[in-house]
Amino acid sequence: NIGEDLTITFDLIGRAKRDLNPLRDYLIVNKTQSKHYPSDPRETASRCDEMGKELLKLCPSGKCLAVVFSETAVGIGALAASVLGERCFLISTTREELPDFCERVTLREAHSHAPLHKLRVREINLAELEHIFIIDDEFTTGNTVKALAEKILANCRIPISAHAFAASRESVSTLENIGVRACAKYIYDELPSLNFPEEFSPDEPERLKNPDKIIELNSLYDIRLSVNCQRYFDECEALCGAVFRELSPTISQAKSVEIIGTEEFCLPPILLGKMLAEKGFEMRVHGVTRSPILPADTENYPIKTRSVLPSLYDGERTVYLYNSAKCDITIIMTDAPKINEENLKRLCGACGGERVVLVSLRSREMRTSLKREDCELLLKDVTGLISPMSP
Repeated sequence: NIGEDLTITFDLIGRAKRDLNPLRDYLIVNKTQSKHYPSDPRETASRCDEMGKELLKLCPSGKCLAVVFSETAVGIGALAASVLGERCFLISTTREELPDFCERVTLREAHSHAPLHKLRVREINLAELEHIFIIDDEFTTGNTVKALAEKILANCRIPISAHAFAASRESVSTLENIGVRACAKYIYDELPSLNFPEEFSPDEPERLKNPDKIIELNSLYDIRLSVNCQRYFDECEALCGAVFRELSPTISQAKSVEIIGTEEFCLPPILLGKMLAEKGFEMRVHGVTRSPILPADTENYPIKTRSVLPSLYDGERTVYLYNSAKCDITIIMTDAPKINEENLKRLCGACGGERVVLVSLRSREMRTSLKREDCELLLKDVTGLISPMSP
């Protein structure tokens, strides 16, 4: 545990006022993790690599499992786990619906805007594991991680460690009391005092815009359903290469580029952003999020602007985009399976880019002679549901 003094880190970590949440009035905003706050993806990758080296020290060999919490920690958790390579099994919790064939456990994050987490557990052979890593962006009380760790410890005694960029001393004690090692870059007893602005800014006006270009690709792996870490990264990097090749004519004259991932789709935007930054583009990466935060254009307050939008995954769900600023091109990356045209126009209109490109990783339907309902039936787990035939 490093435990640096948080009073000197407000250039990296800030607090913002939660909206519509009576259980906790603030949210820690990490300015370097490419989620709520537009970040340099190279800095995001570098900080995650630091965390990954800590994972490697705790499990230098043998099979391991990395569980990352949605939605904020999906990208940074996967990046940190990538140092473990082929021997790491990687999975994220999700607030989306899992297929019927998935066995799952559920967890409640009491203070969250979307408290129910689901975690697929089928195919995870605990007996083969040397270590389990639980990764989030920050631990305030540690109770959600504790709930997951206790479910695991009820079935095995594998070493478990919990990792985050920032953690309260309370959360460290909560986890260590049940035998879980807690590791964080910044450990604090109390957050430095911060007075929220007396007045908050109005939401950005609604604007409608069609995407200037649409790139459609199919992604095979889904971190919500569990993946081999190395194979997942190999596929994500291959997808980013394919996206760049299709982007080249559109992006050739651009200097400033913004990439926006949607909700739980966090890793490919960071990887594509890092690739473009290394090619000389001015890059910022962040994401559409379910977390409601109030904006205020005041000094030292991290959230300056807010657009309120319908989700591309579920039009009945409200999501938010923060701090989108003027740039040459905005690239929206999503794995939403079916995108409502009107909702997409609203998201494109909220983006700061003069031109907007949509990269859709789930929208291309495969040609088949089978009916959709029959294909879905083939994917159902029928183990134990079919009676043996009589002799």
